[in-house]
Amino acid sequence: MSETVEWSEPEVAAAPVTAVITPADAADAARLVAFGLQPKLQPARDQEYAELLRRYREDSPFARLADAVAAGLGLVVLEVSPRAGMAVTAAEDSVFAVRMGTTRVVPLPTPGTGSCTGSRISPWPPWRFRGPRI
Repeated sequence: MSETVEWSEPEVAAAPVTAVITPADAADAARLVAFGLQPKLQPARDQEYAELLRRYREDSPFARLADAVAAGLGLVVLEVSPRAGMAVTAAEDSVFAVRMGTTRVVPLPTPGTGSCTGSRISPWPPWRFRGPRI
């Protein structure tokens, strides 16, 4: 009994192509995340923001870089669109996260009466509060 064995050349994996990231690219990605932290800012009213969003959609290495910048800051990218811009939110452990333990409700006096009927949220601890002490 004879068996014929076919030999084939081992497949060589293509070397991954890595894009060169420049400091200018990193600055642009960080600027895009900074725009995303301003929810009222609209890309239609800011040409630089619109251009960075276009680049995010068309240049995947830049998109990965912007996502990495956001992740490094403890932010989660929710959506990137030409109309809404870059929507980000803070992760639980982010310095941008708002925790109820870091704020407190301070009564506000009603103007002219001296009685407290309103309230506002102020930063805690109290030495960070710079308004009038009541």
